[in-house]
Amino acid sequence: MFKDFVYKKFKISASEVLKVWHDPEFSGAFDWLIRFWKNEFSCYELIQQSKQATVLKGTIPSVSQTVFLKKLHVRKKVDVLKNMVRQTRARRAVLMGESAEAKGFKVCRPLFLMESFKFGLHYESGLITEEVDNAPSVAGWVVYLKDKPEEAARFVEAFGQLIGHWHKRGCYHGDLRTGNVLAKLIDGQWEFYFLDNERNLSLETVSKARIIHNLMQVNMTLGVSRRLRFLFWNAYNEVMRFSEADARQIIRKVHNIVKSRLTAKNLFDRY
Repeated sequence: MFKDFVYKKFKISASEVLKVWHDPEFSGAFDWLIRFWKNEFSCYELIQQSKQATVLKGTIPSVSQTVFLKKLHVRKKVDVLKNMVRQTRARRAVLMGESAEAKGFKVCRPLFLMESFKFGLHYESGLITEEVDNAPSVAGWVVYLKDKPEEAARFVEAFGQLIGHWHKRGCYHGDLRTGNVLAKLIDGQWEFYFLDNERNLSLETVSKARIIHNLMQVNMTLGVSRRLRFLFWNAYNEVMRFSEADARQIIRKVHNIVKSRLTAKNLFDRY
């Protein structure tokens, strides 16, 4: 748990200080971490780079498995102001991950939380998390199981039930694309892990608008048959138990939003 992490502080430059909280199991020098924070990425595999974040994959000292290193960038000057009144994106990811775990869900285990300060103000933040072995994303499994209809059906039903329980227990995900949920088959049972939890919410009740938004994000996945989409919905609704009127309204709104967004990207013909 984050409350058990060890705290350290490092001077990066005359104007920047890096605060680090890490799993107490880690031991060793922190030269590699300082190099990573200074954008020396050559010893890692680049997974993603954008204005929002840089995501890398590799190994670090005294950790026995592969890790993901994520540096969350300041996108606009207003982000610095936001960090003055709220927690950093990396800290929110850790805390929302803990909240999800408390409600019975799995996330990738965080090993390091990093927050930098420039001239005393919150600036960038970052995370290092363990890799889940043999766990492609839901989007990856959909492609892999495309020619295995029975296995694909069981997988989609398990995923639908998962998202049903996710909403039923008051969880909302800020970016519930099928690339942000990992899946692993263990002894015939599917185990799922949620990623990118920084915009999640933990609520008493998830509103219909947020439910529709999450279902839209899931259904933006291309190349999924109508049969599998309905299997997902039926498994999801077995948990949620919407009235017939609410079910029709949700399905219609999700479809309309997905159609509008994919049409704008000239992708609806692949839906």
